[in-house]
Amino acid sequence: MKAIHSSLLALGLLAPLHVVADSLGGYPDNCGTASDEAYGSGFEAGVSSCYSDPGSCGISLSSCLPAPSFGETEPNDNLVSADPLLLNANFWGQSYGPQDQDWYYTQTTSPNQNIIVNFSTPGSPDPSGWKVTIRDAAGNVFAEFDTGVVGSGGVAGDTIVYRATLGLVGSYYVVVQPYDSAKVYSAYQLAVSLQDSGLGTPNYVVGFHDVETEPNDFPNISDPLATSVTMYGVVNLSFNDTVPPSDGEDPDATYTWGQGEEDWFVYYSQGNELISVTFCEREGCGLGDWQMEVYNMATATQIVNGVPRTSVVPLLSFNTKNTDSDGDAVDPETFLLGLDQPGYYFVRVSHKRLFTAPCENYNFVSDNMPGGHGDTCGPCDPSNGNSCYVPVDSASCSAGLTCRNETVDECVPGIETGCVLDGASGSYYKTTALCGCSVFGGVVETPEGAYTSPYNFTWFATQLPPHTYDTEAYQDFINRANPYN
Repeated sequence: MKAIHSSLLALGLLAPLHVVADSLGGYPDNCGTASDEAYGSGFEAGVSSCYSDPGSCGISLSSCLPAPSFGETEPNDNLVSADPLLLNANFWGQSYGPQDQDWYYTQTTSPNQNIIVNFSTPGSPDPSGWKVTIRDAAGNVFAEFDTGVVGSGGVAGDTIVYRATLGLVGSYYVVVQPYDSAKVYSAYQLAVSLQDSGLGTPNYVVGFHDVETEPNDFPNISDPLATSVTMYGVVNLSFNDTVPPSDGEDPDATYTWGQGEEDWFVYYSQGNELISVTFCEREGCGLGDWQMEVYNMATATQIVNGVPRTSVVPLLSFNTKNTDSDGDAVDPETFLLGLDQPGYYFVRVSHKRLFTAPCENYNFVSDNMPGGHGDTCGPCDPSNGNSCYVPVDSASCSAGLTCRNETVDECVPGIETGCVLDGASGSYYKTTALCGCSVFGGVVETPEGAYTSPYNFTWFATQLPPHTYDTEAYQDFINRANPYN
């Protein structure tokens, strides 16, 4: 590109110097010399300016190049089949349908090189209606241009110019596709050049955002959070545990698969800082509702050791959603939390939980068993307080169960559990034991029509103290001279 610019600018701009010099006849020689020197100095500055920014002089790479004699080779619709770009050369291309994408690639030779993309539509003064994207070696979009909007390279004649700096050394892709249906089946021209930028700052391989890695269903396998970097996740559907029907006495009532898969994340805090958490801020979430809880190391360890989560108190717990009762989108919600002690903090995300709490597990009430519960039983009717008396063999009562005898009209001893015939009175009774709820489950909510809950949230550690009272600034304020003290 340098040779092309230099030769074109030299041919186009040198001539006026001689014209001006010839027009100086009749003036003293030293005046002519001074004029020549001044003009030459300005000329060199102008050439340098045009060379560094050709667009400011109305010069585009396309205008310096001959008409294309070659173009894209279909199919070139993806990374694998992309066409290699010949730098500083015009390519012709065409949209062959609404879904047609034209992929090209080039390779940088040093870090922080600038890519200059020249786009034009021969025969049409209006280049709008196309989308031009620049992608890295894996196909990630890190620059995208709308040809209806003037880019950083400006406009040169009928060509629109875009520029971007490519941080890493490797392959980069230029993708062209019309978004305006009127431009489908239209032709275009593309010319690309690379130039060293002189920028020496380092670049690192890092994503645009983070994403959970399954399994991360417990605190000890949490995904790490980086401050200000948005985390994406999805609450997976689960078909492992069932929830009893609300009416335990209805023989036609069906069980449902319990939902609420957990995603756990971890963040290390230096302590004494304010945290903000915002859901669906970077990108609108799909239809869904979520619950977030924050635990410290001590409470998270309890959960890992098998303590029911319903028995552990989190530092923060809230429900959030991105739609209102009418299904309309709502603004992202931000929640604030202060972390006073340094250490690890664990974040749990799952489905939104309702305030109703049906029983999840029923067990016999026992004075001799850890936790006060024996073998499984039930289910019981929730309307009766999630407890009921269930027939048992009389021998079981010696294991510490809470038993009682219930008179019945008739039963079959030895066949029906707990059935006893009183020989003296000739009456029947059944031995029963108290069955109660040992574990309550929270009802989770997913919006109507939604099958799972994709989400994203941004965890931002401000490193600012949560309490002004604990700062040196406040102490300085307290110590100021005050006539009211």
